[in-house]
Amino acid sequence: ITEHGIDASGRYIGTDDAQLKWLHTYFNEGNDGKFTPKSIMIDADPAAIDAVTTSGLKDLFQPHGLISGSNDIESNWARAFYTEGVGLNQWILEAIRKEAEP
Repeated sequence: ITEHGIDASGRYIGTDDAQLKWLHTYFNEGNDGKFTPKSIMIDADPAAIDAVTTSGLKDLFQPHGLISGSNDIESNWARAFYTEGVGLNQWILEAIRKEAEP
């Protein structure tokens, strides 16, 4: 984040004009001037997303872009694909739509 001149709260603190030139490629700017990454984080294991939401960067990410399952799939691909993961599909597609639409 710092390589783009953004601090942990989403504020631009950079000094390089080149950062500003490309900032909107990687970040969305809110009405309050706060920048959030154009990203969607998906994991069937809720612990992975919880690590982001409890970190020092928790205020940086939009809640609709953090999607997790409700159960640990214990590194079982079939369980993630056929059972636990199927329920996430509508949330994933909605998050992609929100991120892609202006």
